[in-house]
Amino acid sequence: MSKSNLDVWAIQKYPDELKSALSNVKKDSSKNILYTNCISQLSLGNVNIDSIVFDTFLYAEDSDTLIMLMKYCGVDANDIRKYLDSNNINYNEVCLSNDQNYTDYDSDMPELWFAREEYVLREALEETRNTYYSNSCIFYPNINGELSLNYSDDIKIYEIDGRKISGVITTTDKAILLINQNDDRNLKYDDVLKILQDMNFEFSVNKINVPDFLKRNDKKLIYKK
Repeated sequence: MSKSNLDVWAIQKYPDELKSALSNVKKDSSKNILYTNCISQLSLGNVNIDSIVFDTFLYAEDSDTLIMLMKYCGVDANDIRKYLDSNNINYNEVCLSNDQNYTDYDSDMPELWFAREEYVLREALEETRNTYYSNSCIFYPNINGELSLNYSDDIKIYEIDGRKISGVITTTDKAILLINQNDDRNLKYDDVLKILQDMNFEFSVNKINVPDFLKRNDKKLIYKK
């Protein structure tokens, strides 16, 4: 199951978004697995971001959907269970062992979007424009990163799923992480420029490999060795 390419919904600052995410799960789906007490690791450039931990996720293969809940985001596994049970959606649950240290969530961190394809990037940008009346952004094409969702047996860490990231776009309110799983739907450099131009966004291209929002939180970061 490692490094699938299901469409990612990452619930963080806005717990009401869980309802929209769960609406993507097909009523007759059968390959649904609810993972709880997970270990997650997120890095961008040479920085580990340990203040963002996704400890619960729903792997819904039949529905092309991966829903991740950030720890202490306002909803938890019980909310997913209630939805699935009330809609008679079959699922299995796996509760994992987790001794991961957790750094308090940094409220200055932007909301993270994981964009597998064009429609996600467009939705993210449109939301910024409609909510914050902003049509400006910065494109960092040289930032690579990785998200891994894991569990531990006290001997080693095993990866359940994950995403490779190639490129980041920051707006007034969010950081859009461009997924690169060697899928035809994944966005390349020219694709991103075309979308930004088509949506009339004012943008700059920054070739550094660490986004500015991480530099502003430098004291709270752990640099990879």
